[in-house]
Amino acid sequence: MPPARVLVIDDERSVCVSCTRILEEEGYAVDQALSGREGLRMASTGDYDLALIDLKMPDIGGMEILQALHRDRPDVITVMITGYATIHTGVEAVKKGASDYLPKPFTPEELSTVVSRALAERAALARGGPLEDGRIPVGALLGSEPVPETVEALKEVKRRVREAVYEQVERAFVRQALERTAGNVTRASGNVGMQRPNFHALMRKHNIRRQGGGRS
Repeated sequence: MPPARVLVIDDERSVCVSCTRILEEEGYAVDQALSGREGLRMASTGDYDLALIDLKMPDIGGMEILQALHRDRPDVITVMITGYATIHTGVEAVKKGASDYLPKPFTPEELSTVVSRALAERAALARGGPLEDGRIPVGALLGSEPVPETVEALKEVKRRVREAVYEQVERAFVRQALERTAGNVTRASGNVGMQRPNFHALMRKHNIRRQGGGRS
């Protein structure tokens, strides 16, 4: 089987280079685009499985690229990467078709996890079934779910959508709390009103590592 093809769209050369290095070490085939306009052209015409898209770029913003690909190339799964991560932007990106989002700075492990999870979602969408762990892909719930034929089926779709979106919000909640304290887990958990072990459990659940110089 050929390696999955990934396109990194970011106007920061250092981000493109580091993402390429990390993902190529994981066995992916990676291309780079240093502007939103070039990235949209490449993603629209190329044979890519996944696009990593920066939120803020001077010519075309990440949300605009995301919407265009979701409309014209739904076979390309998308992940938003941003230094301006908030719960709002994360959920907004998911609503507009993103599989996930990844705040800067991120670790190689976080990038690898998000990409592998997004590609697993793409494979599940292609075969019309759940992920290997039984979860329903968010993209399927928000865009490809068949119209229910009974009220009970409608209730089940509603429940699954709520759970899938809640997981995205929960991940954003943890990331934002850490960003506000430069990665200090003790302060982050205190600020959001959680006991530290419970907050740490959420970090492990979503494979989030503390960032910056804060102590754990």
